Amino acid sequence: MTHQFGGTASDGLRHISVGKDGAVWGAGKTDGALFYRKGGLGDAWIPNKDGTADVVAVVSENHVWCVNKDHQLWHLENGKWNPVPTHSGKADAKTISVGGVDGTVWYAQTDDKLFRREGGAWHVDSTGKGKATVIAAVSKDEVWCVNEAHEIWHLKSGQWTRIPTHSGGADAKTISVSADGTVWYGKTDDTIFRREGDAWHSVDGRATVLAIGSKDNVWCVNSDGDAFHRTSQGTWQKVDQPKGSWEYKVKQNDGLYAIVRQQYNLRDEKEVQRIVGLVAAENHIQNKDWIAADTVLKLQTY
Repeated sequence: MTHQFGGTASDGLRHISVGKDGAVWGAGKTDGALFYRKGGLGDAWIPNKDGTADVVAVVSENHVWCVNKDHQLWHLENGKWNPVPTHSGKADAKTISVGGVDGTVWYAQTDDKLFRREGGAWHVDSTGKGKATVIAAVSKDEVWCVNEAHEIWHLKSGQWTRIPTHSGGADAKTISVSADGTVWYGKTDDTIFRREGDAWHSVDGRATVLAIGSKDNVWCVNSDGDAFHRTSQGTWQKVDQPKGSWEYKVKQNDGLYAIVRQQYNLRDEKEVQRIVGLVAAENHIQNKDWIAADTVLKLQTY
């Protein structure tokens, strides 16, 4: 079934990003609360609860970068969020992106200057010409961006080239690129375009944020905060919103670990333990292996 964009406004998401492993992370529209999912339409949004973000950039399910509302950079690795100083050492980050080819991280300051991470340090764009409000990183040598003037620019092998939009005007708002070289951009009126060869081709739908995992794995968020996934057949399917709270009525002989694995389709034991800890703490559970039948477990996810 094809879903049309728009409709009833909801809290929804402000940003979305897809990793090389297909994992999808989203940041809540109102408070930046973070959620992730394995990627499939049947998967559930899993709350992170340890971080918030305005912009999120995913390497993989458990490897994520973000910029929060205070313009700070944070990095999630091995289950722990750590602050990462910006090039200036101040809270002046604006947006961030991770290259799908080699994992190189690029971020833009609040003055739109671009920086690339290499050897554990930030290096300013060597051309001195890069400016961005939205970044779509490919590798350490290649990045796409949209600047404050709504122009699309492409850096490759040390040279910036302005890429005309579909209309030829300055009307780009968002852009995303995947490891396989697929590039999509969204206009200021939220219409969407895909690059084929050296030309832009119109795509049905509307988006404020695009996240391209590959040519057959495209995600977006519209102006209402609704998330959509584009199937390999070229149809958009709406994704359920992350829920503000989770409830589960315990069945006979249920254990908390089994409940969490089943409810969230989790196999990563570290992540299972993290969610189990959240549920146990919120519901004051002492024995995680046995819970009385008909007990209603709750988890406030944001």
